[in-house]
Amino acid sequence: MTTATSTHRAELDRLAKLFRSLAANMQRGLLPSIQHFGFAVGKLVSEIVRLIGELDLSEVRTREFMRLFTSALKDTREAAEREDTVTVADIIEFEIAPLLEGLQTTGT
Repeated sequence: MTTATSTHRAELDRLAKLFRSLAANMQRGLLPSIQHFGFAVGKLVSEIVRLIGELDLSEVRTREFMRLFTSALKDTREAAEREDTVTVADIIEFEIAPLLEGLQTTGT
């Protein structure tokens, strides 16, 4: 199993920042619709899944990450559907971004 390389850490950091930027744009009303938000999140999720595969984390670690990540995404989707931009931003800032950042520093 491999640990996060500097390239992986940079990509994880970039994705955490993109999630935070997406939340900020939603709060500012800069996303035209919930569909645009969903599309953007979908693209970010596909990048995260690719990185998880490259990191070759243990099965237990991968399952735990995906459980927490999926739960946070579900909560984000529900808040976005209610147009509750504050909750969306909070979930991204305090749940999703820390999960991604945790992959940078935690071994397998």
